[in-house]
Order: sequence, then C-alpha cells, then structure tokens
Amino acid sequence: RRLSTGGWPADMMVTPEQLSGQSALARQAALVPVSTWLRDLPVLPLDADLARRFVQGQRLRMDAGQAGLVAVMSEGILLGTGELRPGEEGHAVLHPARLLPSAQAHYL
Repeated sequence: RRLSTGGWPADMMVTPEQLSGQSALARQAALVPVSTWLRDLPVLPLDADLARRFVQGQRLRMDAGQAGLVAVMSEGILLGTGELRPGEEGHAVLHPARLLPSAQAHYL
C-alpha cells in the first residue's frame, strides 16, 4: 500500500471508491491544480505576445536564464513546461516541452 508519492502525504490521497460516492463539485475539489504539481520548478513568466508564440510551439530567445526545466506562465495562467537551453551571445532559448490544452484554447 502506497503511503505517499511525490512528496504528497497520504491524507491528500483519494480512492476511486471515495470519488464515486461524491458529487461532481466534491470530485473537482479533490483535484490538485497542475501548477501545484510543478511546485519544484522555477517559474518563467511571459508576456501575452511571447505566450502566444510559446503555445504555438515556437522556440523563444530569452534575455537570460538558468538552463533547465521551467514552468511557463502568463497572466496567471500555466501554459506548460519548457526547457531553457544555452543560446548564442549569452542568451537562452526556451523550448516548449509540454503545452496545456487550456493554454492553447486561451491564446490561439
């Protein structure tokens, strides 16, 4: 029996049987937002123009940033995850990794 996963305590876990007996509203309340699951990633904020390009799958030249996986947000909306890689002339390049459908619906 699993007592925890990913640093989440057992008291946050819900069994399928518990969910089946709940209303749709209660089931929704049991969900943890995706942004919370990405809590260990640094957040990279984008303006609306860059966000639109990001959700289209474009790589973006950024002024700076530490290489690695990041949670990408714009206007308080989680767009997905990306990877910052070293670029030319001291810039970084943001490569989209995973895009959320909700972000694509908002920006496309």
